[in-house]
Amino acid sequence: MDYRAFALARAQALGIFTTPPTIFEDNFQNVPGDAGSQFQILTQIGAAGAVTGTGAPGGVIRLDSTAAASKGILAQVGKATGTKPTVVPDPSAAGSYWYLLWVFAIASTPDAKTVTTLNLQKPSVSGNELFFGFDAQFASTTKFMVEDNGTSIVLSTVAPGAAGTWHYLEAWQLGTANQVFFRFDNEPTLTFPVSSPAFGAPLCLQLESANGSTATQVLLDVDHVVVLMPSRVALPAL
Repeated sequence: MDYRAFALARAQALGIFTTPPTIFEDNFQNVPGDAGSQFQILTQIGAAGAVTGTGAPGGVIRLDSTAAASKGILAQVGKATGTKPTVVPDPSAAGSYWYLLWVFAIASTPDAKTVTTLNLQKPSVSGNELFFGFDAQFASTTKFMVEDNGTSIVLSTVAPGAAGTWHYLEAWQLGTANQVFFRFDNEPTLTFPVSSPAFGAPLCLQLESANGSTATQVLLDVDHVVVLMPSRVALPAL
């Protein structure tokens, strides 16, 4: 079973979808910014940061903050111009159903300012934002977490481990406004209460690697992302 098949089976087991969902998937055989990539380089924080391919089997990209202070890189789904595609319905609205699977590793040793996250935000970038992953600067220096701009933080029980340790995140919603479920690796399911302000719009997907105010090189390796969202028509059962 590959990542896509796993995501579909998990979403069915969790009762998220009753008909086939719309699927976004990236195996990162193409590097963000390249012609074949679904991601663009959105921002080089402090005019630095880079994304490269690692050469790993199947495709893995590396987001590198670089080793100067206050640097980083953001890569977002969509092209450099035009309206950005969204992948998740408004988490603040009742009836929001979606599932996300992210396979990643922190390839550097985290310090007290390391940020390596997958973010969900409005295409306009303004307003609330959901962060999944590791945020030593605002959440925890030892555990993965989920947080938002409203300062809600829920810590995972899972630690990053040694540099290069692979992990996966599952996150989903079951129709209740502001209630997001998640787990890292095989931990028990945790609940994240989305806080104010309300999103008020569907969200796009972004990857981030940043070093805060330190000169530490922060490396985030990303192997796969799958997002399942409602389809535009209710297809018949097979």
